Formats: sequence, C-alpha cells, structure tokens
Amino acid sequence: MNVICSICNDQLMQSDDIFYTRCGHVFHYHCLTPWLERSPSCPQCREKVTQSRIHRLFFTFSSNEINESQGSSLQEKVDSLKFKLLLKEKDIQHYSSKCVTLEKQNAGLKQEVRKVEGELNQKIAAIYALKEQISYFQEQSSHCNNLKREIAQLKSKIEDLRPIEVLLHAPISDVSKMVGKNKDPETLTTYISVMKKELIERFSKCKQLRITVKKLQEELSKSNAKLDALLSKQMNFEEKVVFSESKSMALQKRVDELEEILDIDEKCGSISKVRKTGSKNVSNESAEDETLGKDDQDASSESPILSETTERKIEV
Repeated sequence: MNVICSICNDQLMQSDDIFYTRCGHVFHYHCLTPWLERSPSCPQCREKVTQSRIHRLFFTFSSNEINESQGSSLQEKVDSLKFKLLLKEKDIQHYSSKCVTLEKQNAGLKQEVRKVEGELNQKIAAIYALKEQISYFQEQSSHCNNLKREIAQLKSKIEDLRPIEVLLHAPISDVSKMVGKNKDPETLTTYISVMKKELIERFSKCKQLRITVKKLQEELSKSNAKLDALLSKQMNFEEKVVFSESKSMALQKRVDELEEILDIDEKCGSISKVRKTGSKNVSNESAEDETLGKDDQDASSESPILSETTERKIEV
C-alpha cells in the first residue's frame, strides 16, 4: 500500500509518526504540526482543524509487503537523493564560480569604495569650509543689515534736525518763513527750546570772551609799564655813555699833549742843561706827577661809570 503525505509528497512508512485529521486525511507528524501553526485547517481539504484534534494512526502490514515496500521506497529515496546530490553539486559549482566573480567584483568595488570615501572626505571638508564661509558671510550680511538700519535711522534723524540747522545758521527771513508755515505746537516748542539753549551757550561764550579780554588788557598794561621802564633805563644809559665818551675824548687829548711835551724835552735838552735845571725839572716832574695823579683819579672816578654802562649793556 502506497500512501503519500500531501504536504511533503513522500511515501508514508511504518516507522514514521503518522497522524490523521478529523476529516480523515493522513500526514506526517513533523509535516502537520508546522502547518497547523501557520493555519488551523487541513492541508488537503481546508477543513478547520486544531492541534488538539489530530490523532496518531497505526498500520499493520505483512512482512513481505513491508520488505517490498521498504525496498522500493528506499531505492526511490536513494535515486531521489542522488539526483538531488547532483543538483546540489551543480549548484555548488555554479555558486563557487559565481563566488569567484563576486569576489573579484567585491575587490573592484572595495577600491571604488575607497576612492569614493576619499572623494567623500574631500567633499565633506569642502562642505565644512563652505559652511564656515556661509556662516561668515551671514554674519557679515547681518552686520551690513544692522549698518543699513543705523544709516536709515541717522538719515531720519538728519531730516528731523534740518529745521534746527535752519534755525541756527539760516538768515532771519528763512527762519521766520519756516516758523510761520509750521503750526504744530510740539515742533514750535522744540524750536523754542533749541533757540533758548543756543542763546544760553552764546551768553556763556560772551562771558568767557569778556573775561579773556580783561585778562589780555591787564597783561597789556603790565607789558606797557615794563616797556616804559626799559625805555627810561635805556635813556639814562645812553646819557651816561655820551658823558663817558666825552670824558674819554678829553683824557685822550691830555695824553696827546703830554706825549708832545715829553718828546720836545727829550730832543731839546742836553746833559748839562739837565744837570743845571735838575731842580726845575724835578719841580716840573712833581707838578706833572700831581697832574697825572689828578688825571688818574678822574679816570678812576669815570671807571665805575664805564663799568656800570658795560653791566647795563650785558643786562640788555
């Protein structure tokens, strides 16, 4: 009796664990249990079956039938196993050749991966540098935007301060026109406050200028007094210089006269006359000595005047 398991399509042997379902179909136990775990139904007729409702089945065979059936089944199994072995060997050869080609491809792919990793690292470094540049340029752009805002604010302030500039520097006609056109009380109060501040600053500047003018006048009067004193000292000094020059001229004349007298005496006198007139010459010499002493006294009296004049010249 040839009975086949419909799950594995193998013949049921006496030594196998054979179970049957509620609907009467027969299967291997090791084939039926995983089937029921996946779906609780009969593999052949799809009737609902659970694992608790399957039962073991026992067959009684004659010895001849058992041996024949076992021999034929074993031969069939051997043939099928040989055929499967051949198929597996072919698969092994196919997959081994495929493995060699895949290993070659893997080596080439590894080199390409290394190249790609190097390029990727370069790209990452370039991206990092570009990000830093982007952050720097963003900071610069934010700084430029802040500067633009400040410029706009300053321009608005300048436009607000233009009428004040007109108030401070424009002629009276322009100021009166501007004030006459404007009727806003707040702007007029600002104009008045600005003019008041300007007046206060001008008054303070005028006070400072008056104080400086007074100081300069005092200094000028002091310098004029000093100049007058210097002029008077200069006049006295010039008078003394003239007087000393006249004295020196008189002394020079006296010296010239004495030199002439001495020259005449030396030429005309002789030794005999000198002996006879010794007493007279002595008297004359004493008189000359007295006159010379007087002249020396006059010169000594004039010398302090000359020293005073020289000292004043040095002071000047």
